[in-house]
Amino acid sequence: MAETRLESAAVPAEKLVALQQKYAQDLTLLCTAYAEGKGLPQAKDKRFSGPEWNGFYGFAAALYLLNERYLMQMAESVEADVKTRERVRFAIQYWVEAMSPANFLATNPEAQHNLLETNGKSLRSGILNMLGDLSKGKVSQTD
Repeated sequence: MAETRLESAAVPAEKLVALQQKYAQDLTLLCTAYAEGKGLPQAKDKRFSGPEWNGFYGFAAALYLLNERYLMQMAESVEADVKTRERVRFAIQYWVEAMSPANFLATNPEAQHNLLETNGKSLRSGILNMLGDLSKGKVSQTD
């Protein structure tokens, strides 16, 4: 059996400490602003641009975007060969995008609003799409 050699990949300690410190500062500012009702940073991401993304949902989106930014910065800080760096970046980006609050009914106020407006038809349609994908053995993609 052929042995696969894994390349070494790490974030240098000084970069990691700097990222952690800056993250802690930004997280503290975000939480303080939310707790004091001072308003949240305006999301430039189209997934969170609807008017429903305010209050708790706006905070969830801002927290997600903060985490996304720092996870991607950490991925960019990995010191490794080019192929390993690309794999790390891809895996982190894929995981981060999958965890977006816009992807889940419980954390997406636009989807909840649509659910109520359509008397549940949007949820039914989504479930039917999912069942269709499962029967094909693959997930369909949209823009």
